[in-house]
Amino acid sequence: MHRAVGGSLIVGALLVGAIVAPVALSGDDAVAAPPSGGSGLLNVEAVPEPFRDALQAASTRCEGISGPVLAAQIEAESNWNPAATSPAGARGIAQFMPGTWETWGKDYSGDGRADVLDPVDAIGSQADYMCHLHEWVGIRLESRAINGDHLQLTLAAYNAGPGNVERAGGIPSFIETQRYVKRILATIPKYSGAPVGGVDAGGGPPVSSDGTYREAIKGSGRLDPSNLCQIPWARAGEVLRCDAAQALERLNDAYRAQFGADLGITDAYRDFASQVALYATKPALAAKPGYSNHGWGLAVDLAGIGSEGSTRHAWLRANAPAYGWQHPSWARTGGSRPESWHWEFVGTGS
Repeated sequence: MHRAVGGSLIVGALLVGAIVAPVALSGDDAVAAPPSGGSGLLNVEAVPEPFRDALQAASTRCEGISGPVLAAQIEAESNWNPAATSPAGARGIAQFMPGTWETWGKDYSGDGRADVLDPVDAIGSQADYMCHLHEWVGIRLESRAINGDHLQLTLAAYNAGPGNVERAGGIPSFIETQRYVKRILATIPKYSGAPVGGVDAGGGPPVSSDGTYREAIKGSGRLDPSNLCQIPWARAGEVLRCDAAQALERLNDAYRAQFGADLGITDAYRDFASQVALYATKPALAAKPGYSNHGWGLAVDLAGIGSEGSTRHAWLRANAPAYGWQHPSWARTGGSRPESWHWEFVGTGS
């Protein structure tokens, strides 16, 4: 949250004497996950014991800012030192500048004061500020005022200030900020836990760092259909991995109670031959054959739910995660490939 770059000091949204230009970090793909890997679930054992409770509480603050992201960020900021200080004036485990702390610092320890050197206060406030920046980035991605990966831009805004991100139209060209983002992305897997309940028992791809989709890895479409489960109310042949199908059935029960109708299913498991055929006719829409998460039995295309913002779609966005189903961040408005109908099973671990 504080950086000296080329002799100029970054403090919040202010950088004096530097030219800002956008940078695209290598490794991004239109439909694949950010190059961070890992799961949206927290590997508690990797977090130093004194900070586990605070980190777990902070990790549920908002969608898109997961426990592994916050933990990796703390490692980059202070290496878990609650008394850390910097020459620029940043303090505490989350390295807040005084002005930013004045706005965002809160008393999460319950001792009656917001103390930047109290890790419970600082970690909770870090989550608040990151959630604010995540929302801020989302609004500007939707309006196309900035471009890039949602999480990477949020991290860059924390480090360099949102003003520099907006002026650059993306990640600023500051070498230190680029290194900061890349370091956190590389560290996220260290703090990522395997989803609870055997979610990955079928060998599917890992969950993205923001917890909303499965990463795109090679090898999909080769599952034995006899090991998959029919979606009960869908047409014959619409199958999923059994844990995903069971979770979808529970979600459908809640959806039907709310709206009086079943979820419309237009596509579920897609074998490799089907992926090849679809890609041949819709190369701009379909995933490259062998990389589709439909081919892991972990994705569905839904019908009758409306577009983003509609009553049914909004209900699903709010309620589907409780059943392990998510509308991927890349498929949302402002994402790399908006698809209101595409949903993926990531598991229900907490």
